[in-house]
Amino acid sequence: NAFTSADATTYFAKLASDRLDILLELEADRMRGLSLRSDQFEPERQVVSEERRMRVDDDPVSYLRESLTATAFATHPYRQPVIGWAPDIENWTLEDLQAHYDQFYQPGNAVVVAVGDFDPEVLAERIEHFFGDIPAGPPPPAMIIREQPPRGPRRIEVTRPAQLPFVMLSYPAPNLRNPDYAALEMLSVILSAGKSSRLRESLVREQEVALYAGASYNPTPVDDRTFTFAAQAQPQKTARE
Repeated sequence: NAFTSADATTYFAKLASDRLDILLELEADRMRGLSLRSDQFEPERQVVSEERRMRVDDDPVSYLRESLTATAFATHPYRQPVIGWAPDIENWTLEDLQAHYDQFYQPGNAVVVAVGDFDPEVLAERIEHFFGDIPAGPPPPAMIIREQPPRGPRRIEVTRPAQLPFVMLSYPAPNLRNPDYAALEMLSVILSAGKSSRLRESLVREQEVALYAGASYNPTPVDDRTFTFAAQAQPQKTARE
């Protein structure tokens, strides 16, 4: 399968160790031998468009999260949704896709990660066998945009068909290059991991103002992102409460 994050596209597979050559051959072919055809492009565009409608436009919480992220970052590309805005998807061309593939799908812009039942030296030799003849390729353009500190609070309210209000708060937070990341990760666990977490105990059980309350923090992005709180109100409770 595969997934795309704000920083990378990742292809992954789980298979028997005596079938590793099959996977390496396929991935090496995908890296520089992929055929991008017009007869496949339009149907896949519709798939992505429908995925966006289902996961974002028709999901009030995801719609709010996307809007909050676009508000939290004024200049950094993290403000762009990974799947793209709807007008972006509508206006993609096959040439756009080919240009992206040619620029980024290069050995010099890739990392292979493997865990499990294999001999590391043998696997390194097989990786060299399948990928070694592919030129490193041009390096991707350096991403040197740095988000400036916020000048003050930014607030956004979105209205979607929904049963209950949902509230999110994001604060700028460093990635794991900063020694504070460990404390932030611990904080997110204390606040929202498990039934005994602080937010759940206070807002859900004791005060009974929220159906759900949690916090999230990811230290692994390439650049600094956010520490985010989220809560859904109980019936008859307001977002302000």
